[in-house]
Amino acid sequence: MNRFVFLSILMLLGFSASASASPLESINNTLPTSNPPVISWDEADDYVNQFVIVQGTIVLTHYAAGSNGQPTFLNFHDPYEDYLTCIIWGDDRPEFPPNPEDYYLYKLVRVRGSIKNYEGSPEIILYGPSQIQIVNPDGSWPGFE
Repeated sequence: MNRFVFLSILMLLGFSASASASPLESINNTLPTSNPPVISWDEADDYVNQFVIVQGTIVLTHYAAGSNGQPTFLNFHDPYEDYLTCIIWGDDRPEFPPNPEDYYLYKLVRVRGSIKNYEGSPEIILYGPSQIQIVNPDGSWPGFE
């Protein structure tokens, strides 16, 4: 593919092709930073549309096997309405430990992802188990910090 066709496609997709930044640099600028802030679950409303690490205890879960998309909900608050929820969609569920609604319940976790607003409530979609980590018994965190 020649450069003109490539740049035309990128412009159609909404990427800038200015002389000061290459299209690849523009794409990379939209990716999460390597050191996102670590926040408490109850601060999620202040970080909508940002990539963060959220820390808290999962206190309420539900697997909606009969619902469209078969979501698994991991909640940091009971009642869950208007508070941060993490969602594992049915297509991604096999990637997680069996019965993630039981596995993560009452666990202190860190969740890495972008907080989005869904009908006035913050949520993070979990696409894979590398996005959620349980605190070790000694109080240390595996993986991302």
